[in-house]
Amino acid sequence: TQMQRLEKYILTSQMSIDKIFATTISKLYSREIKRTNQLISRLQAQINKFENQYTMNSKEFVEKFDKGSLGDEIDYIEWSSTLEMLENVKKRKNIL
Repeated sequence: TQMQRLEKYILTSQMSIDKIFATTISKLYSREIKRTNQLISRLQAQINKFENQYTMNSKEFVEKFDKGSLGDEIDYIEWSSTLEMLENVKKRKNIL
């Protein structure tokens, strides 16, 4: 892939990477961090909406949802999915 080629290029030419090339990579990296933070904010806002609507925090929700005591309303499925997405995005952010 292009990313693998780029990684190989950088590893083999660390002493001679052009400043413009390095600046471009840095800007792309910063852009991805910003985009990831925005996604985290949107997902967290959706989770907060569910918590307020159902007067229950997400930890309580997961316990009840996993036990099957809440049923299968679309909101519950969406809440669960949003929590999972948030966890995955945070893992990706930690890699950055």
